Parts: sequence; C-alpha cells; structure tokens
Amino acid sequence: MAVIPLGDPYYEDASLQDIDLADMTPEQLALVHTDAPHRGNKFIFLFMLANLGAVIAYGPTYGIFIELSQREPEHIRGRLQTNVFMVRNALAIVTAFLTGLCLNSTEYGGTFSWTIGFNGIMWICTAATVITIPFCWFCVTEEKVEQAKSIGTFYSTRRSSRRSKRSRFIASSSSATSPRSSLQCRSQHPATSSPFTRASHHSTMALRLVSVKS
Repeated sequence: MAVIPLGDPYYEDASLQDIDLADMTPEQLALVHTDAPHRGNKFIFLFMLANLGAVIAYGPTYGIFIELSQREPEHIRGRLQTNVFMVRNALAIVTAFLTGLCLNSTEYGGTFSWTIGFNGIMWICTAATVITIPFCWFCVTEEKVEQAKSIGTFYSTRRSSRRSKRSRFIASSSSATSPRSSLQCRSQHPATSSPFTRASHHSTMALRLVSVKS
C-alpha cells in the first residue's frame, strides 16, 4: 500500500458535496470522480490481509508471554507482560497521534497546509515491520518437535477426559441422592431432618431412658 497510488478523491473541491450532480456545471462535474469508491476495494482487501497477519502473530506471542511469565519468581510474576503491554499501548498512542497530525490537511478535512499522505503513513508502517524481522528470525528460539501429534490424538484425549469427568459427576450425584446415605445423614443430624423423623428420634430416646431407670 505504500507504493499504490491512492487516486483522486470523490470531490476534488469539498464545497461541491452539498450540490446535486444534476445541478453541477461541466466544470464542476470534472472535479467529481464517481469511480473513487471502486478504487478502495483493493485497499480493503490489503487491510484485511494485514489484520489477519496481526491476529496470527498475536496468538503465539501471548503464548510465549505466558510461558515466560510462569518462569518468573512469584513475587514479580507478571512484570514481563505488564512491560510489554505498556510499550504496546504507548506505541498505539504514538500511531494515533501520528495519524491525526500528519493527515490533517484540507484533503482530509483538516486545516493544516502540509501532509505526508496515506502513502507516507504506509511507508512508516513498512519501516516498523522491516525492523522487527531480524529480531523475529534471530532472537526467538523454540524447541523443535520431532513428531507432532495428530488431530485425532487431540480429540481422543479430549473425549476420554470428558468421559472421566462425566463418570465422576454421576458417581458423586448417585452417592448424594441415595436413600441410605440420606437416612444416615438425617439420623446423624436430627436437627436438619423432617419433623416426623425428629419425633421418632425423640420417642426412641425417651423409651431408652425409661428402660434404663426401671
């Protein structure tokens, strides 16, 4: 996108946007480019590819951050992620400031008399991307996996894990709802049982007391 010409805008004169095309003179119509929206399709596609690349890069990056953070001592754990997020947010502020400052000429609806243009912004992004390539190639190390596990192994492991969790849940539910365990629980805790059970328990205790006295 740094080398692709952006083309002429829809209105070369911003004052023409309030005038209907049917009411314009031939000189004014010459300043209107109705094919401008169609030229933006290729930029939309390129921005989609750039966004896809960023998403693909974010996933492994966060995984590496978590792995490195787990190796930090407990009293400073999370410092690496905090520093990285601080740098990323600071650079996001710089890019927003750069866009608002360098694309504020009359061509973009601003008041500045100068601008670096859309291609200039793309050249800055290209330079920032090229700088990171050597770091990604030489500074990132990863252990080579001799034999990768298949997707079938992943699903079988996941299925067996779900089956074991389901079995434990059924076993715990059965033991909690069995009549014998419920009766034992109520006999051990008469205060939490039903009124009929408590009355029977008190009657039994009274009979035992009378028999002992006699």
